[in-house]
Parts: sequence; structure tokens; C-alpha cells
Amino acid sequence: MRLKSFIFFALAGLYNTFGYTNTEKSPINNLKIEAPEYVIGDQFAEIKFEALNPKGYPDSAVHGKRTIKINGENSVIDFTYGQAFSTFQVSKTQSLSIEVPESQIKASLKIRCLPPWLSIIPPLIAIVLALITKEVIISLFASIFLGVLTLKGFELSNIIPALVTVIDTYILNSLNNTQHLSVIIFSFLIGGMVSLISQNGGMKGIVNRLSGFAHSSRSSQLTAFFMSLGIFYDNYANTLIVGNTMRPVTDKYKVSREKLAFIVHGTAASVTSIAFVTTWIGAELGYINDAIANLGIEERTYSLFLKSLQFAFYPVLMLFFIFFLIFLKKDYGPMNRAEVERRNAGVINENQDTKEKEEIEEDIKLLKPQEEGKQRWLNAFIPVMAVIVIAFAGLLITGAKNSYVQLLHSGIKIHYYSFSEVWDNLNVLHKDKSDNVFHKIGVLIGNSDFYIPLLWSAFAGVSCAVLLTIVQKRNKIRVVMESMVHGFRMVLSAVIILVFAWALAEVIEDLHTSDYISTLISSKFIYPQFLPAIIFILAGLFSFATGSVWGTMAILYPLLLPVTWILCVSTGFELKSSQEILYAVTAAIITGSTFGNHCSPISDTTIVSSISSDCDHVTHIKTQLPYALTVAGISFLLFLFMLTGLHWAINYLLGIALIFVIVKYLGKTTE
Repeated sequence: MRLKSFIFFALAGLYNTFGYTNTEKSPINNLKIEAPEYVIGDQFAEIKFEALNPKGYPDSAVHGKRTIKINGENSVIDFTYGQAFSTFQVSKTQSLSIEVPESQIKASLKIRCLPPWLSIIPPLIAIVLALITKEVIISLFASIFLGVLTLKGFELSNIIPALVTVIDTYILNSLNNTQHLSVIIFSFLIGGMVSLISQNGGMKGIVNRLSGFAHSSRSSQLTAFFMSLGIFYDNYANTLIVGNTMRPVTDKYKVSREKLAFIVHGTAASVTSIAFVTTWIGAELGYINDAIANLGIEERTYSLFLKSLQFAFYPVLMLFFIFFLIFLKKDYGPMNRAEVERRNAGVINENQDTKEKEEIEEDIKLLKPQEEGKQRWLNAFIPVMAVIVIAFAGLLITGAKNSYVQLLHSGIKIHYYSFSEVWDNLNVLHKDKSDNVFHKIGVLIGNSDFYIPLLWSAFAGVSCAVLLTIVQKRNKIRVVMESMVHGFRMVLSAVIILVFAWALAEVIEDLHTSDYISTLISSKFIYPQFLPAIIFILAGLFSFATGSVWGTMAILYPLLLPVTWILCVSTGFELKSSQEILYAVTAAIITGSTFGNHCSPISDTTIVSSISSDCDHVTHIKTQLPYALTVAGISFLLFLFMLTGLHWAINYLLGIALIFVIVKYLGKTTE
């Protein structure tokens, strides 16, 4: 019986396969047509045809080749059980008329062809409006709206639908992301922690404690600088913690909020981009590894990254630049004016109107200790250290769990999960099979889920602050909760800006802005030895326009590393010279991204630096921009010096000496 059934189904299959059914004659009763509303540039558009039965359901009986008229011309469309696809090139906006002769079905649709240069308009609008209006939120919203209107078409009837799409699609999608929500929760909890340690006297206590080190404007700035160097593993946590912690100290010695924001922002992004163990290292190594995987390069990924640091001019020189500014007590440009005004008049955020000043005074009043008793610096130190320690421990824990899964997939037999077992076998996951401790830690952090430790650390910090306040009977529980909610309110504006920045990033992705910029980049290469200098500037522009370091790395590493290597080989460069250029390009991408991050008004790190330092966002950009351009200009020159064949150490010495001269003789004393 089973044999008969098998023969029956086999014959039925052959019958259907070779077309001995009458499905070819099945009429198309109705047709559902789907096509993209737009394409960007000269692209292929795909039209989907789906046959429907009289009841409006998919009709799988329609099978085989059918003739459909598109713009009056017969096209043979091959249906597979009711569905068919037709692809054609779109080089201009086209209106298509579709007819099915056998059933008199008629339909029309329009596919708009957008010029690719339109894709860079929304981010440019965000940047220009932010600088002109000094209102970041409205600038971001306007750029998102313009981007959506670009996608829908510049017609009066599309204005309302575009506004609705901004809210129900892009804003909502930016929130419908666990990583984004983790950052938002982290920001709220850190704000609550800062409010609590201010009211329980911890902030006042740490100010008094740091007075032993910070006894002047210079030493307070140096303290902020070295604290930022210490929190090297993540730039986001760095800016939040150091900015909020050091603000009362620098205020005491009349250091402008603009200078504090620059120190925090400049140090955090720079040290994170070049440190051996950071949250960036996993992404960097992943991008580099994917980019060189098929190039036949024997260089190991981690080794390539380490050797690229000899050309990481911008972040290294930025750290020296900040140190020289502080040590020599020099500033120039808008920063010098901000510092002089702060020293002479004690003005904080002068650009804010009276209402904003009143709100700041109210915030300062709410953040003052409730009682003038003993101010314990441990009330601030313990929560802050909890954030740092728990975050780093969380990176190792989540990294170990993910590494355990990778080890199992690699065939390594580990009978049960334990950190020690994973640690002992981590060399298997390292490309160099290295047992080096730093390499293993790098693997763990590279495999970690940073957003989970972010939540752990923030919750630990605010919990410590709550417990310390209650145990010491500083305030009643009701007052403690009110203080924490006040801290949430303090970071609300930053959260709104972050949400809008994420929404803009989605619009930029839909507009294929990255593809357009990448095309411009790949079409301008001239000579291999000029690549590092050119790519450094282009990576800076890319990061500046998109506001994303990781987005810049994700696009440029896979694109430019293969191009660099192929160009070097095709030009006839020796292996050593080709490798050196590859190292320099690797460094140029990450350092250029860092440079763009320091300049971009829509970068989340820039936004958080402004908020954590309580500095006007646009003022922060204006005062920091000349400094970032100075260091970027010197870095560009050092990339060009590669043409002379100078040793990388000599390049660094030249850059440091040039920075010292500029600061000493161009800067003006602020005290």
C-alpha cells in the first residue's frame, strides 16, 4: 500500500513538473501589484505581481508564463504558483501602465527616481539649522521631516502624511530598539544618581576631597582630564560620569562649562578609540577582519589593529593638545572668550535666556544638600565606582557567556559553563591563538553585550545612592524618590535629542546617504600613498554628517581596506610598503571618525557631553570646533609626511612639538 502511494505521488509530481496540468490556462481574475515608491539614483526596481482568485485570496493555480503589457509593450512574465517578479532599470521618474490582455485588468503606478545628492540634504539641514537657530531639537525634527518629505515627494498633499510618518514610523522605530532603550534607561538612572549624591552631600564631599588635588583652575582641569583617561573603556559612560562629577569642582574654580565639555568630550572619544580594551574594539576588529578576509593577507586582525596605532595621530595628539592647554593655561578663539568671561564675571551659559537661567538656578537649588551636616565624599565615590566596576565586570560576564557559545560551536568540549573554563579556552577564539591576558580580555569585551552591563551599572549606582541616603537618614524615602525623579527630569532634554538623532539616522539609511558618500569616496582615489590623508578627511566628513562613529567604521572599513590593498598591489608596491599604507588607512578611518565625532552637532557623544557638563550644546560645538580642526590639520600633515618615509615615532614627535608651539604662542593666558 505504501509503495502504491509513493508511485502515485511521484507520478503526480512529474505530471505537475512537466506541465501536464491545465494551470497554464487558469485565468488571472485579479492582480495585486507591488512596486517601490522611489529609487535613489540609477537603480533597478522590482515589481511584484500576485494573482488573486475571485474571492481576493492568492491564486496558486496561476502558474507558468503569461503576457502582460507594460507601457503598451508585451512582456512575458513567469508566474510561480501565483507570484511573479519583473525587474527593470529606473533612470528617471516613470509612470507605468499595466494591462493583462486575457482578463482586461488595468493598473497604473509611478516610481520616482530621486537624484542621489538629495540624500545629503537632511543631515546638512540638521547641522546648519542647529548652528543658526541654536535649537537642536527643532533642527533635528526639521531634518527628519525634510528627509521623509524627500522620500514621499515634494508635493503639498504629502506634508501631513510626512509629519505623521515622522512620528508613527521613525520616532517610534527609534524607540522600538532594545539598545536605544538601554541607553535611555541608563541616562535616566545616571541622572537620578547624580541628583541623589548631590542632595545627600556626596557631591559636596567629593568637591571638598578633590580640593587637595584641585586647588586651582588648572589642577581642577587636570583632575577632570586624568579622571577621563581612567574611564577608558567606553566614551559614553566616560562623558556622563566625569562631566557630572567634575562640574561642581570646575565651577568652584571658575572654569567655564565650555572648557569642561571640551575636556570630557575630547578625552573620552580619543582614549576610547585607541585603548586596547574598550567597547569599540570588538566592532573595530570585526569590521577589519571582514574587510581583509578575502584579500589573501596573512596579517592577523589584532596584530593589524595594534600596528595601525602607530598612525593614530588625531586621538593621541588630541590628548597632548588638551594637556598642553591646561598645563600652559592657554586658550584661543571662542574658548578663550568663554574662559575670560567665566573668570571675570562668573557667567555660566551666557547664551541662555532669563527663563533658562532661572531653571538652572532652580536645578542648582534642588541639587544642594538638604542639610549642612558632614559632607561624606564616599556618598558620591561609592555610587560612581559601582557604575565603573559593575560595567566592566558586566562586560566580562556577558562576554564570557557569548564566548562559551562560540567555543561550543568551534567544537571545544566544555561540559558546563564557568568563567574559568571559558577563560582557559579563549585563545581558541583569538585569531593569533594568543594566551596574552590583554588579548583574552579584548576577546571577552569584543563578544560582550555592552547594553546589558550598562543597565546593571546604572542600577547599581542609583541603588547605592538610595541606600546611602536612607541609611544615613539624610532624607525621608519620599524626598529621596522626588530627588531621583528630579534627576530624571534633568536628562529629559538629552533623551529627546537622542531619540531624534536616532530617527534621523534611520532617515539617512533609507535615503542611502552612506552609499552616496561611499561612491564619492571610492571614485576619487589617485595614488596609494595619498590614501591615508584623503581617507582621514573623508572619514571625518562622513562621521560629521551622520553623527555616528560606528556607522562610519561599518561603511568605510569594508569599502576602503580592500580598495587600498588592491590599489597598492596593482600599482606594484612592495609588500612592506603596501602593509604600511594598509595600517595607515586602518588608523585613518577610526581617527577620522573620532575627529568627525568631535565636530558633529548630531553625534550622541557630543550631545551627552554638553548635557553632562551643563553646557549649551551649540556653544560647546562652537568652542570645541577650532581645537578639533587644529589637531585634525596637524594629523593631516603627518599623514602626508608618510611620503617622506619618516619613522612613525618621528612623526609623533613632530606633531607633539607643533602642538606645543601652537598652544604656547597662539594661545592666550586665561588667568
